Amino acid sequence: MLLGQQPMTVAQAAAAGSLLEPGEDVTRALLQPSRGVLDSAVPADPTIYVRREPDPGGDRVIVTLDGKLLPYQR
Repeated sequence: MLLGQQPMTVAQAAAAGSLLEPGEDVTRALLQPSRGVLDSAVPADPTIYVRREPDPGGDRVIVTLDGKLLPYQR
């Protein structure tokens, strides 16, 4: 949200504004996302969100997927 890739509600923008104190114009801008205009890609490195396990051959990364199973229909 703070990267401008997802809109915030008024309450979320107010909370971010009171916590970070960026100024009223920036707080208002949080309500209108500017998707796709970053200088670089949105951070999506999965290793940010995983657990590292030590291993004699080199550290391993434990990735856990948790999602809702949707019914399959043909």
